[in-house]
Amino acid sequence: MDTGTSQAIERQGPSMWEEGRAMDPTELQRLYLDDVWRYVSSRLDRAEDAEDVTMDVMAAAFGRLRDDFVVAEPRMWLLTIAKNKVADALRRRYRRRETSLLDSDAVDIVDHLRRFAVNSVLDKMPEDHSQALVLMYVNGLSTDEVASVMKRSPEAANSLLQRARQSFRELGSGSFDLTDREDEE
Repeated sequence: MDTGTSQAIERQGPSMWEEGRAMDPTELQRLYLDDVWRYVSSRLDRAEDAEDVTMDVMAAAFGRLRDDFVVAEPRMWLLTIAKNKVADALRRRYRRRETSLLDSDAVDIVDHLRRFAVNSVLDKMPEDHSQALVLMYVNGLSTDEVASVMKRSPEAANSLLQRARQSFRELGSGSFDLTDREDEE
């Protein structure tokens, strides 16, 4: 590692995200761990699985940072890693045929039932539809950010979100209100 890269890693503050500069793993975790957790926990029923996958995401990111890997948009990069790690976890669960257990000490029953109802509808939807909705409504990403994470054009992401909302309404029998985020402003 040259001295310029070493100095960039030691720097603190927003300037460390400038293009061509290395990222500090501690700062990356401080800034984006909640976003990663929110996405992962919305896709996985068990808190233990969500914790494991979140740590896998951060470990994968930290592994890349050791190689002086530079990312223009760290949040989008981490959410893309999270999307892939969640898909891996769901594949493993499907292969093992796991069932979700209700931990009544840790979860309010009403919240659990609401989450279960939403997840039941999301599970019936095509994977790209459910991912797009979770990225937008759980993680609060804009349409452009959803496009970046899902590796689509903004127009394609917007179209996907429209189809996903419609699918959610139909599968949920209209019992869930998904208003367009831009209309709320």
